Amino acid sequence: MSLANKLTVFRIILIPVFLIVLYLPFPYMRAVGAVLFFIAAMTDILDGYVARKQKTVSDFGKIMDPIADKLLVIAGLLMMVQWGEVGAWAAIVIVSREILISGLRLVVLSRGGQVIAASWLGKTKTILQDIAVICLLLQKNFLFLENWYICSALLLAALVFTVWSGVDYAVASARAVKEADAR
Repeated sequence: MSLANKLTVFRIILIPVFLIVLYLPFPYMRAVGAVLFFIAAMTDILDGYVARKQKTVSDFGKIMDPIADKLLVIAGLLMMVQWGEVGAWAAIVIVSREILISGLRLVVLSRGGQVIAASWLGKTKTILQDIAVICLLLQKNFLFLENWYICSALLLAALVFTVWSGVDYAVASARAVKEADAR
C-alpha cells in the first residue's frame, strides 16, 4: 500500500478516535477534538500531494480519499447536531450532497467513465466545511471564539459551496456518462 493510501486509511482511523474524544467528559475535549479533526483534515492535503509526487495515484485513493473526507465532516457535523449547535437541516444538506455525489461517481465508473477530479468548487467546499467544524468545536469558551455568528457564517458559506459544487459535479457526471455511452 502506498504512503498516500496509508494516509487516507489513517484519516479514516482517526474518525472514531475523534468521536470518542468528543464523548469523554474532560475540560478540553473540544480542543483536543479540534486538533484531531485538523490533523485528519491535513492528511487530505498531504495524501494527494504524496500520491502525485510519488506517482502513486491509485483507484483506491481516488475512491477512498473523498469518502474519508465525507466521513470526517459528517462525523463532526453530526456531533454538532447532537449538541444542538447545528440545525439538522444543515447536516442533511451536506450528507445528502455527499451521498448523491458518491452515487454519481459510481454511475460514471459503472459506465466505463473516468473518476472526475475534484474541481476548485469541491476543494473550496471541503476546506470551508473543515474550517466550519473546527470553528464550531472551538467556539465554546476557547480561543475567544464564543461568537457563534463567525462559525455560522462559515457554515453557511460551506453550505453554499456544498450545493454549488454538487450541481457542478452532477453536470460533469452527466457529461462523463454521455461520453462513456458514446464510445
